[in-house]
Amino acid sequence: MKFNKAFVVNSLILAVYLCSSTVYGEEDITAKYLKNPSFEEDDISTLEYDSTRNAYIAEHLIGWELEGLEDIGSYGVSDIMNANTTATDNDFGPPGEPSDGKQMYYLRNAWTQSEILMYQVVILPAGNYKLSVNNKCVTKPNHQAYLMAGENEIPFIFENAMPEIWNKTSLYFNVKEENEMKIGVRTEFINAAGASILLDNFHLYSDPKSEEEISNEEKNAENEDDKFSIHKGTGSNKGSDSGIENIKIFSLNSLVVMLIVTCWMYIWY
Repeated sequence: MKFNKAFVVNSLILAVYLCSSTVYGEEDITAKYLKNPSFEEDDISTLEYDSTRNAYIAEHLIGWELEGLEDIGSYGVSDIMNANTTATDNDFGPPGEPSDGKQMYYLRNAWTQSEILMYQVVILPAGNYKLSVNNKCVTKPNHQAYLMAGENEIPFIFENAMPEIWNKTSLYFNVKEENEMKIGVRTEFINAAGASILLDNFHLYSDPKSEEEISNEEKNAENEDDKFSIHKGTGSNKGSDSGIENIKIFSLNSLVVMLIVTCWMYIWY
């Protein structure tokens, strides 16, 4: 049985296209709507040096609004950190490498009650969206922090020690009609020992999922407490290596489609 080489090549190209369009349906719109998503635009040469942590004090962030920072107390911290940072607080250890680029943002509350908002104001057209951020959250008492988009939010997972691997928290939300909203992080710190959150690599996606699909994810999440957390929206907390999962899915789908195409060619040619 003889195969036409041009037909084989075109068939394989079609197979790869079908797989890529299936797996990578969502569109990354971060550059269009978010400024300084990985804190790379904050010039540490202009910031006061934090000798305790080998970091840089950030009372303001490029592109981000910070509200309530004055309430974090005299032992509170708002720093730009990098791979050379040697410590965080409360024996939590150094932060490790940034998840993207060379810089990350660190916020710590200490012995005071505070609610801090770190956000950007964006105008989004109607549609389904996904907001994600890499994070490391550490606490001794029961503090809370949330990834937020308008009235939608999902809590971060706090751990007892600084994790080596970044967590990736994702929030799915729907915009009914074009709307102005705040996108970012909200904290609820109680009057007790410090809580620390480390943030890097915000991303915003226009997500093709329908409301029905998102609703189904919420139902599934009720039985997967370790994988999903839900609060006024739906989303997930997991390790930040999810890109590897996408590659595996893409490779598997490609193999399946290519096998189907090959069988079809064998039968008809």
